[in-house]
Amino acid sequence: MNNPGGCGSRAVKAVESRPYGGLKEPGVGEVTTMPPASSKEKPAVFGNISTFNVTCIKWQRKLGRTLSEKTYVLRVRGHRWYQKEFLHSVTLDFAENSGTPALCLNLHPGSNYTVNISTANLDHNVTVYITTPITDPQSPEVEFISGEGSSPVFTLRKAEETNGPISSYQVIVVPWSPRCNFNCYSLTTLTYFSNGVDSDGYVAAEFPAKFLPDNGSVFALGDRCYYGKFYNAPLKPGKDYCIILMTISEWDEILRWGRKGYEIDN
Repeated sequence: MNNPGGCGSRAVKAVESRPYGGLKEPGVGEVTTMPPASSKEKPAVFGNISTFNVTCIKWQRKLGRTLSEKTYVLRVRGHRWYQKEFLHSVTLDFAENSGTPALCLNLHPGSNYTVNISTANLDHNVTVYITTPITDPQSPEVEFISGEGSSPVFTLRKAEETNGPISSYQVIVVPWSPRCNFNCYSLTTLTYFSNGVDSDGYVAAEFPAKFLPDNGSVFALGDRCYYGKFYNAPLKPGKDYCIILMTISEWDEILRWGRKGYEIDN
């Protein structure tokens, strides 16, 4: 099933299953037990490893062992096959005297992680594979310079990429409604020769994230210019509008977006 790639842009396919390195089902943890480094076989110190709440791991110490405090070493390494430059690597020491230790990790969204758990003396280790789900990006930050009149002016600022890379920002204009609701499929495509909009909304502008300055960009709504492939049509006098600012995040073939709405009295 195809999903809209933002409003007015190309359709984006659902992610395909891939061999090693592709995003797997979110929250699924695969566990591989590694043999001891010594050629002489040693009894397993812990086992029954499982994941819960996507980023949390728990295991059991073997029965019959004294439950004194034991130190574990976790080596965490995360990659994104669709973003080659991404790497999240951390090593943690975890001391616990419980028979069922558990630990929740601070992992980035939309990533494949390899977590190696070993005892401090390396007499036993286990590898766990975790895939974190893709989440919606942060909403864009906006500072209105002039919020009324035929050409409201505001500064569009970058959103923090805490949930992953942001690909673009869109400015959407829709007729006023109590909740500023709209449907991407009902938006009209305007051109310089259009006569304006009575009932439908439209995408007024699109800014690729990589070209948006760090200190933001001043944007005048209705200035009759093209931004990307979208025409920023003038607003009709006497009509009230909702302005929707959207953050678009396309991670290979998976799309997520964040949004924030504003009411404009014209």
